[in-house]
Amino acid sequence: MWRPILPCFEPRRLYDQHHGFTLIELVVALAVFAVLALMAYGGLASVLRAKESSSVRVEELGKLQLMFALLGRDVEQSVARPIFDEATATERPALLGEEGGEPFLELTRTGWQNPQQGRRSALQRVAWSLDPEGILYRSYWSTLDRSSGSVPLKTKVLSQVQNVEIRFLDQHLVWNGSWPPYSSGESDPLPKAVEVVVEKVGWGKVRRLFRVATP
Repeated sequence: MWRPILPCFEPRRLYDQHHGFTLIELVVALAVFAVLALMAYGGLASVLRAKESSSVRVEELGKLQLMFALLGRDVEQSVARPIFDEATATERPALLGEEGGEPFLELTRTGWQNPQQGRRSALQRVAWSLDPEGILYRSYWSTLDRSSGSVPLKTKVLSQVQNVEIRFLDQHLVWNGSWPPYSSGESDPLPKAVEVVVEKVGWGKVRRLFRVATP
């Protein structure tokens, strides 16, 4: 008897056409993924470190600029008003300073704001000093002429300062290492300009020149 010949399908061949990943392929894929993840993490960590370093640098620059802004405001608004120091019974010049001095700069300035309209002068006596630990301070007194018990209010302005250099330009356009000048002869109560060089850790020497608004 004749019978039609039907195609024969082998179950194993059908199974081979739908097989999954082998163990070796999975291991290789995981290894590649791990390498890519490690490279991405390294790049991200480098970016984060650079951002942190940049943030610290920007913060230090802001403090340095603020210090020079405060110092420049004091110098540029200085006035020819000497003070009397009761403790030493002497008159202190309107502006005096010397490199390495304590303080290295002391002056009388105008423009002391009085928002509460208190009964005080618009003039203020301020001083700048550098302590042995490398901290730069700005001090001011509540009154111009000091009594024996006058204590200044001291504010920390900048840290990690290695040295401060200062010099003064007189009316003859000659630079002096101190003010008033040690040279004989009469001199103006105020210099024409003051140059300050601040040496800070990580920044080196930063130089600023301030004009004194003499009448």
